[in-house]
Amino acid sequence: MKKKRTIWAVLILILFCSGCDLAYLFHAAAGQFRLLNGSIPIEEALHEASLTQAQETRLRLVARIKDFGERELGLKKTGNYETVYLCSPLSPIYTVSASPKDRLSQKTWWFPIVGDMPYLGFFDLESANEERDRLLKERLDVSLGIADAYSTLGWFQDPVTLNLIEGSTPDLVETILHEMTHTTLYLKGQ
Repeated sequence: MKKKRTIWAVLILILFCSGCDLAYLFHAAAGQFRLLNGSIPIEEALHEASLTQAQETRLRLVARIKDFGERELGLKKTGNYETVYLCSPLSPIYTVSASPKDRLSQKTWWFPIVGDMPYLGFFDLESANEERDRLLKERLDVSLGIADAYSTLGWFQDPVTLNLIEGSTPDLVETILHEMTHTTLYLKGQ
């Protein structure tokens, strides 16, 4: 109940933030809902989903990586990466970043809780392309990429995404431990 009140308080705060783009925030909230709602427990996916041998092996490895991070590295124990999002053949998260053409600096976007961020995340390619095109019209250098994973910093239970288990085992280990670190310790603007 307390977490629900906190979420509502943050949403109301966001509505009053002049530095925030409301259309983007609603896109992010809707995408987050679809991602969480479309995820299934890893154990269920292992028994019901049509996974390749490599995907199955990596999904089984996720629990061992989490255990190592919690036990050996002292990272915070959470419900993250206990579910998997299998609804999309690609990553459900695209990133857009930009910088001025004439200097080595990043464009940033400000959000409550996390502070300045050097990228925006999108849950569909069309929205990411629209933002890329808008930034190109501002005469910025723009990069559009695919995120392996992400962290909601403990606000929600983050799922494993399909493209994360498509990558290499070292990439899986590095990404899970990296995101667990964000949940354990996050400094604004990281």
